Amino acid sequence: MKRSEHGNRSDTNTDYPFPLLCFLKLHTYTRVQVSIDICGVDHPSRKRRFSVVHNLLSTRYNSHIRVQTSAVEVTRISLVVSPFPSAGRWEREVWDMSGLSCYFVRENLNYYNYFELLDLVHII
Repeated sequence: MKRSEHGNRSDTNTDYPFPLLCFLKLHTYTRVQVSIDICGVDHPSRKRRFSVVHNLLSTRYNSHIRVQTSAVEVTRISLVVSPFPSAGRWEREVWDMSGLSCYFVRENLNYYNYFELLDLVHII
């Protein structure tokens, strides 16, 4: 884990964010309780074009930890909803805004889908 002026940062492989985040939540010296947000960053000049950044907070030790994962367009990101239930909304936002897909993520109900849903259910 690298220490910088903005806090702790950990770069990880695409297959390992779930075990790493579980470790950070359960380990005695980190005790991360909150997933602040998940961001998708697009770097068009890189070979691994996308980065997924998990920002975590430990209220017990008053520290922030940033876990960064690089991915290509077709890579599926593993879900982190079981250790952090609030992460489900952020994962859907990453999928909706950057196109990176997570396992079992449902589509956000945006303006266009809402009216299609109303037509299907006949509630108008």
